[in-house]
Amino acid sequence: MEVLTSLRLRIVLSFLLAALVLGAGGVILHRSSRRTQDVRAEVGRTRSEIIALQALLATIEDAETGQRGYLLTGDQAYLTPYRQATALIESELYGLEGFQKGDRLLQANFLPLQRHIHAKLSELRQTIGLCQNDDTSSARKMVLEGTGQREMGSIRSLISTLLTEQNHKLDQLQRDYQTTASSSNRLLAGGIGIQFVLLVLVFVFFYRDATNRFRSAREMQRAHARLDAILSTMSDGVYQVDRSGKLLYLNPAGEQLLGYSLREMEGVGMHNLIHAHSPGGEYRPADKCPFSEVMRSGVSYFLPPDRDDWFRRKDG
Repeated sequence: MEVLTSLRLRIVLSFLLAALVLGAGGVILHRSSRRTQDVRAEVGRTRSEIIALQALLATIEDAETGQRGYLLTGDQAYLTPYRQATALIESELYGLEGFQKGDRLLQANFLPLQRHIHAKLSELRQTIGLCQNDDTSSARKMVLEGTGQREMGSIRSLISTLLTEQNHKLDQLQRDYQTTASSSNRLLAGGIGIQFVLLVLVFVFFYRDATNRFRSAREMQRAHARLDAILSTMSDGVYQVDRSGKLLYLNPAGEQLLGYSLREMEGVGMHNLIHAHSPGGEYRPADKCPFSEVMRSGVSYFLPPDRDDWFRRKDG
């Protein structure tokens, strides 16, 4: 009984440990998954900001290229890329402005960058306007003064600084993502391994329990067969009752003595059937019967040597 209790306790503890491991692993995996998703989202946002900065710089350079071509050749065809570029700059600035929330460097440099871009655009418009009014010399003089070149240098410097910072951040995020993904994979593999070991242990416990039960049942069957063989060959009548006095077993000698078969008496209260009346017909209730008291209390009772007891056969 103690072995069975210990086995059951180990099985329960194994299940509790498995549930604890599953719960802890689930929480850690959930946090790791959230961290991976956050890093992935930040990687996407950083890449988008890099693309926005590169696109803004390329658009401004296209506008400047169109202006220079028009000033040098007077060909109206160069104004087409200029107009297309200047039409995009404000929307690109607006898009870049949306990245300020997660980028302190951009927050600090966005307004200066915007001022330099507007100054550059103003220089482009003025020189093109002068050239369109046939004042080419004034337009070229304005270009040679270097105002537009200085503004363009400031724009490139600011965007280069922002791109350098974002590329560095992107590299760090990618390393963090790989580290988090590797950690999640190791955790998942470890959790699966622990669960597998626990399942094997539980299987072993159940297998041993089933084996022990099978062996115990087989031993009980053998013991029952031996006891039945012994009782069946005894010359003394033997019967077995439960605590309520109902017959469980009657050996062949008992059947011959009482005149009842086991099938007739099985499950029947023995006291009222064969033990409640004396040869003279006197009735003895069960609460006055020492044998019934033994069945109720479990305390042994031995009939005194100078006293006989009576059992009534089937034929009376």
